Amino acid sequence: MTRPPNASAAIVGYTDYASFQSAAFGSESVIDFDSIPGGNTIDRIDDVVFSSGGSMRVYVTDGITDGTISPDNFIGNGTFGFPEFENEVITMSFDTARSAAGIFVIYEGSLSTSFSLTSAGGSQSLEATSTVIDLPGPANGYFLGLVDDTGANSINSVSLRNATADRPYYFDNQTSFISIPVAIPEPGSFAMLALIGSTVACRRRR
Repeated sequence: MTRPPNASAAIVGYTDYASFQSAAFGSESVIDFDSIPGGNTIDRIDDVVFSSGGSMRVYVTDGITDGTISPDNFIGNGTFGFPEFENEVITMSFDTARSAAGIFVIYEGSLSTSFSLTSAGGSQSLEATSTVIDLPGPANGYFLGLVDDTGANSINSVSLRNATADRPYYFDNQTSFISIPVAIPEPGSFAMLALIGSTVACRRRR
């Protein structure tokens, strides 16, 4: 999707995936982690670098039956016997900046604003109006996404934050958009267009 830039830039947050897709610019790419065998620690997939702000490793697993967004694997930790993160900060950095980025969070319990997705220019937390994705088992899925509303590729990284240790979570399906810049004609091109327009107008008068 390509749109003209707005007068002022802002990073806008979304908790509904469909609304996020409608607002995003460019083409979408999704990492669902299903092509990576469970049991592997990951640092990078394509041009996305995954890192943890704590002692836990970013780990591909299929060890939970509570459900995932995509068919099989998801991302949890590889340090302890249970595969969830706790009060961890997981950062996803992009070699090529994005115009939009999001992630699906999966955990048990009621909605909590302790979960947030943050970039250098904005943040979005789960809230009472967040869309709930019903999954098998006791866990539910939730989406957090950020969009540069001008369509600029200004998002270099996003961080998934959970401030409380009593809400273990894992995540699945990291999605992002890269906007295709709109070409602006050079001054010479404007002059040529003006000349063609005046020529056509003269011929119509005759």
